[in-house]
Amino acid sequence: IDSAFDLYDELVRLNADRVTLITHSYGGAVALYLARVVEQEKGDITIDDLIMYAPPIEQETAELALQKPFKNVFTFYSEGDRIQVADKFTTEDGVCHRTVSSYVGDEIKKLDGRIFKDICFVVNGSRKYFDHMGPWCTSGSPKTLKMLKPFPAVVLTPLFIDLLKRSDCGV
Repeated sequence: IDSAFDLYDELVRLNADRVTLITHSYGGAVALYLARVVEQEKGDITIDDLIMYAPPIEQETAELALQKPFKNVFTFYSEGDRIQVADKFTTEDGVCHRTVSSYVGDEIKKLDGRIFKDICFVVNGSRKYFDHMGPWCTSGSPKTLKMLKPFPAVVLTPLFIDLLKRSDCGV
């Protein structure tokens, strides 16, 4: 949670009107803990889009995604990412999931005017193609992704988010 305080301080310092946070792995947990910091500090920060790649979602962090300051939340994951769900020590129940919806389920349907989507990467029909670093690199990729080389898939994040905001795919 100390890192979430650092993030909060930096966001206050920047005083930005529109904020998009893109995180990877435990950076997603740091961003989610920002909800507790904003509440504690009685801050007036809004994160327009929280985009998390491969976050380890824990019981303690899942419901934070539904709170202020997050307007829209996008979680990208791969079923082939064993690291994302491997942490058994930093969570009280000893379980990590790939998606926030695996914990909060129907609560997502109550988010009026907000977008909340879990997106599984599928490459050549495989939901397990990417490992933990997969979205960040293209080495060893099949021909369908080599055309992106040297750009990682995350370079396409603005396009992904624009398309997801216009569609009904994801949770």
